Amino acid sequence: MAQERTVQAVLDLVVDRLANECNAALARIWLVRPGDICSTCHMRPECKDQSQCLHLAASAGGSIEGDAVWTGIDGRFRRFPIGVRKVGQIVANAEPLEVEDVVADASWIARPDWIRAEAIRGFGGQPMIYRGEVLGVLGVFARSPMVPDHLIWLRMIADHAGTAL
Repeated sequence: MAQERTVQAVLDLVVDRLANECNAALARIWLVRPGDICSTCHMRPECKDQSQCLHLAASAGGSIEGDAVWTGIDGRFRRFPIGVRKVGQIVANAEPLEVEDVVADASWIARPDWIRAEAIRGFGGQPMIYRGEVLGVLGVFARSPMVPDHLIWLRMIADHAGTAL
């Protein structure tokens, strides 16, 4: 990370490496930025403050069904209101979130069909913090249950990415 010279290169490096580790299906980074697509955002009804939201800035992963790759940043979950759903709560609370087994705790899942089709078992999300300011969220959907060591590892990566940003 320290050798990268652009923000996008850092973000892409992080998600690319995570997508290839710990049985990850999808690794993503959302950054706190000013609201911009509020009028067309599908989460607008849940959003209380359009001044800032989370913007999907990097994505890597792939489907177990065929050749689909998930590198695009313009899909349905390209924005999250701060404080809304699990990703938005990570920023609002500046606290990590680990769902060890999504099968046992599926109430928060927005797309249960995707979770089943892709054999997703765990989720880990860490706030990216630098000098007390939450810059964004690093999130990983894994095909195996998340264990406490994964969250510690994600914390270290999120801290380094926050510093690099």
